[in-house]
Amino acid sequence: TLFFGVAGGILATHFKLGSVKIAMWAFSAAVAAVIAVVTLLGANNVLWSSGARCGLAIWHFSHLMWIEVPVLVILFMCCGLPIMYGVMGSREFIKIQELDQGLMKP
Repeated sequence: TLFFGVAGGILATHFKLGSVKIAMWAFSAAVAAVIAVVTLLGANNVLWSSGARCGLAIWHFSHLMWIEVPVLVILFMCCGLPIMYGVMGSREFIKIQELDQGLMKP
């Protein structure tokens, strides 16, 4: 379902018809909402269980998939992407400044 949601979002950018765009974005939003609800329910189940009740290996794997991976994805989206954007943008800015200074010198 994640693939179809992302594909719907990508397709929405290419259609010229407004109604098709709205339908594709609505589909992508619905997929994102379903994934969010499933993730929250899974996290809730893992947080209220223990390794002794369901087996240590299964509980640790579930904790990884329902708690740690979503937290890492959110941290990457909120912190990692802006930092990468800033670093790449500053490198490009410095490169352009050096080119401009090179053109200004006789």
